[in-house]
Amino acid sequence: MWQGFGNEGGFFISSFGIMLFLAFLSCNLLIKKTLKEKKIESKIGDDIVFWAAIGGIIGALLVAMYSPMLNMGAAMSGSM
Repeated sequence: MWQGFGNEGGFFISSFGIMLFLAFLSCNLLIKKTLKEKKIESKIGDDIVFWAAIGGIIGALLVAMYSPMLNMGAAMSGSM
């Protein structure tokens, strides 16, 4: 599996990061087109996509941080 761009000691961009960027870019283009057709200011679309990206990244980090604790709690209670 292809891992991404970068070198051993420097800056690295993972394939997941590239796909995440492309997903938000395509959503931004689509929402701008839709808003333009409905004669609504396109800056609103930029704000929606920006905050969706920030919320998605923070949410993923929170899930990654708290998942081990949730699994440990289930194992300790015997429900696993």
